[in-house]
Amino acid sequence: MANAATFFRFGGVVGTTLIALASCTRHFEPITPAGFVELNNQKEYAYRATNPDGVVIAVREIKHDPKGALAFWERAVENELREGRGYALLGKEAARTRSGLVGTTLRFGHDEGRNTHLYSITVFVTGDHVFLIEVGGPKNVVEGKAGAIRAAIASFEPEEGIIHSLFGWL
Repeated sequence: MANAATFFRFGGVVGTTLIALASCTRHFEPITPAGFVELNNQKEYAYRATNPDGVVIAVREIKHDPKGALAFWERAVENELREGRGYALLGKEAARTRSGLVGTTLRFGHDEGRNTHLYSITVFVTGDHVFLIEVGGPKNVVEGKAGAIRAAIASFEPEEGIIHSLFGWL
């Protein structure tokens, strides 16, 4: 592939390229935050849940091909959302799974009419998969659920991370 921008063509927020690469089988343990319900039969997501106030948390699972470090995938996501979709980058912070896999959370803002929406993507990279944990919704509601969302992300566990935490060899 020529570059990350070519690889990432988002439709809506994340597009058909990622959908085509998404795995049919989950290679992670989803944790549904309190006050959310899991949505079944999601074709574009390996996991998706919502609350009654319009906050959505979702996971996309992508085959890790082409192989790239966390910094590569972080930058590809940032470039597409900022340059390709007009989202404003509000900040970045380190993220970590239960077993210690390091990732990055990118936080974005986007106005929809008179309403400000927050959108974040947390990126985790393993040998076989790239996981994108997406959270979005109206700013005031997302901020009100920030603790539950952070806890769900911290509880996220890729299959490779589970094996690593049990056997310590991955």
